[in-house]
Amino acid sequence: MSDELGMIPKGIDAYARNNLWQLYTALSYTPERVRFICLWNRKEGDGPGGTKDMYDQISKHFGQAYILDTNELFKE
Repeated sequence: MSDELGMIPKGIDAYARNNLWQLYTALSYTPERVRFICLWNRKEGDGPGGTKDMYDQISKHFGQAYILDTNELFKE
């Protein structure tokens, strides 16, 4: 990624930057074609660059997001 975007500026979260770069690249093919599949427990707290953040960004930009809920998948 640094070859394309340069070094990460001070104070910028690398994970959030990477997620947005991937999202905007995908959106360049039109939002209708964007699919996001995530393995997630639906909990808050992962912050910028985390799963919830990416899910929210996809949803905001009209992409389709699918959650594989670990609470359901790994029930005892």
